[in-house]
Amino acid sequence: MEEVNSTRTKSLGAMLFVIAIAHLMGGCGFIANQPLEISLAPKVSTPSINIGAGAKVYLSVLDQRTEKILGYRWDVANWQGLALEVRGAISASKDVAEVIQKSLKDGLTSLGFVTLTALDPSAPKLEVAVQHLRYSLKLAGEGRLDVNGAIVGKVYKDDTPLYEKSYDYSLYDYSPRYRSALIHRSYFEEYFNAALSDLMGQLLADLELIKALR
Repeated sequence: MEEVNSTRTKSLGAMLFVIAIAHLMGGCGFIANQPLEISLAPKVSTPSINIGAGAKVYLSVLDQRTEKILGYRWDVANWQGLALEVRGAISASKDVAEVIQKSLKDGLTSLGFVTLTALDPSAPKLEVAVQHLRYSLKLAGEGRLDVNGAIVGKVYKDDTPLYEKSYDYSLYDYSPRYRSALIHRSYFEEYFNAALSDLMGQLLADLELIKALR
């Protein structure tokens, strides 16, 4: 009988502990453990010059990331001497490949290229693969920000590879202000859009890739 009472007491204690943690993370405004959906709207700055001279190109963007979430926002909660690390997933509100395709199409158009809606064997094909796009934010002490991205651009003509190059982006920083920015969606959107804009800007500024498209 004593064993039964002891088990019930432990179960009750565990339940109260869970309730307390839920209150700590939710009722007290702690939101790092909640999922966050952000809007991706990268802007690619390209000069309005007719370098493409009306050349036709078929654009294809592939999302080859093994994990589709964009990362996590982190924090460490302290409750009665216990340090509890929690995290909430960050995801995009729209398909990442579609967002990149639209921005790259706008960039190619500003350079004087004509993007095709259907594959044409007589026109070169630009295939862009998103291989990595990751954001992590850990708030312990000062706070650590880590943003990384990588895309690969490939140009084909009649299934013959003409050009290939990888473009990388990395931002690594420490700052105490990250804790106050934890709740703001715009904070995460700012860094992700900056990463995508930089990656696509590198690709569209690659003169060897532009030559291969012509």
